[in-house]
Amino acid sequence: MFKRVILWLFVAVPFSVFADDCPVDGSCRLPVKFTGYYLENTCEVSINNNSMAEVIQLPVISHQRLASDGDEAGSQTFSVTLKTCPLSHKVALRFLPANISADAETGNVKNSVGDGYSKNVQIRLRNEDGVQMRLNDANSLQEYLIPDTGEDVTHHFIASYYAKGTAAVTAGKIHTLAAIEVVYK
Repeated sequence: MFKRVILWLFVAVPFSVFADDCPVDGSCRLPVKFTGYYLENTCEVSINNNSMAEVIQLPVISHQRLASDGDEAGSQTFSVTLKTCPLSHKVALRFLPANISADAETGNVKNSVGDGYSKNVQIRLRNEDGVQMRLNDANSLQEYLIPDTGEDVTHHFIASYYAKGTAAVTAGKIHTLAAIEVVYK
């Protein structure tokens, strides 16, 4: 079971302190302030109404369908449902790379590298409106409005192959991984 929880801590020092300001070696103490927000409940994530760790199987396509840089083909729709969330909250979802880096230029997930893997191909993610969900982009969010009745909320996403670069896409395996981050607002 894969679950990603991110805790942001804000560290603030109300004044500047430098080593030169310490009166005796090793006796310098600095105030550190921690702030945060605690939710009694967090959302459960379900992919395609199953577990939190599902495989999205894209269709088999000919590498010729990805003949030029920027070509996109072979899409597969999948759903992400948030369940048992805190009532009457706005929750945002975004995608992050997990073990395989994202391409900073395209915002896509890169393919694994090695013998037998397709080259010059990435996986692009879009929301149900067709807007790209760029990995590692704090502004690329899908909002979930959790009703006060606590009903599950589902959004659909689209994964597709994407040709990257001027070299031809080669035939081969595709294996990549992305993480889902749930941001409570």
